[in-house]
Amino acid sequence: MSPHVSLLKRSVDPFTSSQPLPQDLSAKAELLVQSEHILDNRKNDKGELEVLVKWQHLPDFENFLELAAKIKTVFPHFYLEDKLNLLGGIVTYPVSN
Repeated sequence: MSPHVSLLKRSVDPFTSSQPLPQDLSAKAELLVQSEHILDNRKNDKGELEVLVKWQHLPDFENFLELAAKIKTVFPHFYLEDKLNLLGGIVTYPVSN
């Protein structure tokens, strides 16, 4: 027999605040992120350049490593070259015809 709902105790402290919803949600409730800046970079085991991205309007624990080539494709107006030169890295992309 299951206990009645009135007998259940709160699992969260009533003074605990929840994380606010992100500002950048689409009509389909998808998160629309924009890169804010590059925090660091490194080469992975395959020799590909990865960048640690800080996302606008998201907390620091949402920062993550992503392939630089993917960031360049998904965010073409985000200039990685300037950011990585400050961090001591270099990014080169093939010239498209």
